[in-house]
Amino acid sequence: MSGRIDPKDGLLNPLAIYQAQIDAVGRAFWKRDWTRLMTLLALPTQLRTTDARITLTGHDEALQMMQELRDDMDRMNVSEYHRIATDAQLVDAESRIIAGQHITHIMRGGSHARAPYTSRQFIRFEDGLWKCYDLDCEVQNRDLAVVGPKTARARRDLPVNADAASRIYQDWIDRCDAAFWAEDHARLGAMMAYPHRINMLDDDRHFDGPSDLIASAMGFRAHLRQSGVKQFYRVCTQARLLADGMAIEGAHLTHIRTGQAYLLAPYVTRMTLVLRNGNWLCGRLDATTTQRDIPLLNPPGPASDRHDPATVGT
Repeated sequence: MSGRIDPKDGLLNPLAIYQAQIDAVGRAFWKRDWTRLMTLLALPTQLRTTDARITLTGHDEALQMMQELRDDMDRMNVSEYHRIATDAQLVDAESRIIAGQHITHIMRGGSHARAPYTSRQFIRFEDGLWKCYDLDCEVQNRDLAVVGPKTARARRDLPVNADAASRIYQDWIDRCDAAFWAEDHARLGAMMAYPHRINMLDDDRHFDGPSDLIASAMGFRAHLRQSGVKQFYRVCTQARLLADGMAIEGAHLTHIRTGQAYLLAPYVTRMTLVLRNGNWLCGRLDATTTQRDIPLLNPPGPASDRHDPATVGT
């Protein structure tokens, strides 16, 4: 199968189209047919493991990451690479979007080089091809370097200029979200500037140090787990470098999903990053949602200290 299956057939049998798409990607990846592989990726896209994530906006960076992963498999003496679809559902017939799930098998001889793991992603019909995006892998990045060290280092070494502001901002939220999701509380706390402030439409909080912020983050993470949330990620929508080059002001959309459905509609958040001792840290976050809708602040502040959302501008 080439990936050019009639989209109407895929809508009738989403599992078949999903399997055909991951087969086409797998063949191109294994054979190092990078030109072909790039045609099968929808950009921008995000790749997430249980302890790392990266948002890719261009083919050059996607190519570097795929090449690094393929080289790593050679160093592992991997002999076969297979992905088997286990589920696929049509989630948007008009836009031709399918949500699917598969098991990845990485073989060395007659045994697994790494334990099989589940992945979830979306595919959509675009430019005459089914293309994949938004991949979640239930594997630790330290066990399989989906986001390889060269790719991660290239993000760390971005020049501080206006052209790189959006990528610096996105890289920061990718690393922060990975720490939050993996419950790496020390790393999360170290990514903030103090004093730190979080504002919501009906509540706000001032943090003088990491201990209270970490406690709040732990409560929020527990709420997401109890609510059956499978995906938490943020996507930069705008960012600008301030004149002194020591701060970035930006905005992003926060996505919180229980699978194919959203726990609540994506909401806009504004954030300021400051450069201190060579590290970008978050100094302030303004979320255009309420504590009632999503308990970002744990425990919530006293009722007398909360804002009336009807009086707060957006």
